[in-house]
Amino acid sequence: DWFNSGRSRGRTHPKGIVDAVNHVKNMSDVTVDENKIFVAGLSAGGYLAVCMAADYPDVFAGAAVFAGGPHGCDTGCMGSPAPGNADHQVVHNEYKSWWTDASKRKPRMIIWHGDTDYIVNYSNMDYLMQQWTGALGVDKNADWTGTLNGDTQHEYKEYHDGSGKAVVATITLKGMGHAVPVNPGSGNKEGGAVVGQYAKDQGVYGPYYSIKWLFTGKK
Repeated sequence: DWFNSGRSRGRTHPKGIVDAVNHVKNMSDVTVDENKIFVAGLSAGGYLAVCMAADYPDVFAGAAVFAGGPHGCDTGCMGSPAPGNADHQVVHNEYKSWWTDASKRKPRMIIWHGDTDYIVNYSNMDYLMQQWTGALGVDKNADWTGTLNGDTQHEYKEYHDGSGKAVVATITLKGMGHAVPVNPGSGNKEGGAVVGQYAKDQGVYGPYYSIKWLFTGKK
């Protein structure tokens, strides 16, 4: 339901996911660090990961989005989002009392997108970056631009808050279509992943770097 009214706080799929999170948090034999609850997804799951972070900033400390797009989009955004889709107010309206309270923790976001994506247009990444930096109240101009893991094939950008901490990051995967980037192998930075229709060898294991970034704020 990322593409209709069911995407909002308290509705259908978002509520079901949060109910599952709360179930785990309430288990007597589990201890949960609420600053380490993250959400991630690819494609429709990427859009829904954005919905979850927008709807439940009180639950999720961060999100990793692979080939997703801005909150509030319908399926038309997959082909061509419009400037209005970058409106951060759409995010704030989901839980305004939390989003507008400067004392509350807000979800950070790392965004991955192939620049030859044939299903979810690459422009979605820029519109999502604009929307999320706006939601967090930080500058839309990157504070740092470089490469990921020394690989010039991938353009990495960071957007910092007032304290200099990276709160939004984007990675452009040059020449990649609609997929999660993986790096097959047995090392920690490789993850044992294998290639497939929606997992492409890009020399970088996206899930590994997402978790590292969400935990530490560093690539």
